[in-house]
Amino acid sequence: MRAYCGALDTHLAPANPKLMMMVLTIRTRVWRATRREVIVAATNPKAMLLFAAFLPQFLSSNAVDDGSLLVLAAAYIGIEAVSAVAYTVAGGLIGRTDLSTRAHRYLDGITGTAFVGLGGYLATTQRP
Repeated sequence: MRAYCGALDTHLAPANPKLMMMVLTIRTRVWRATRREVIVAATNPKAMLLFAAFLPQFLSSNAVDDGSLLVLAAAYIGIEAVSAVAYTVAGGLIGRTDLSTRAHRYLDGITGTAFVGLGGYLATTQRP
């Protein structure tokens, strides 16, 4: 994306300053959202609990020496980043649509029902 925006910088600056300002505004918003996500993810107690209590159960006793914990941590951070981007894009797309209040309520009802249903399923699932 940086190369693409750099190409826009050089080609659009003299020709279209309004478009150039829009590109810079988008770039600023992306970096602001990224910084915010990193801070939230780094201070998330769930993530700390995951790294301190849950992940070590799946590692060998010499995991610190062979880098297994780093691989698991990198995988977790990668998945977290992809899901954060997906939620951001989905929220942006939904936010841009001109939905009526009724449609927003319908969407809220669907997602709420899905979460309650999944919670009920998890609560009643028999574990081995």
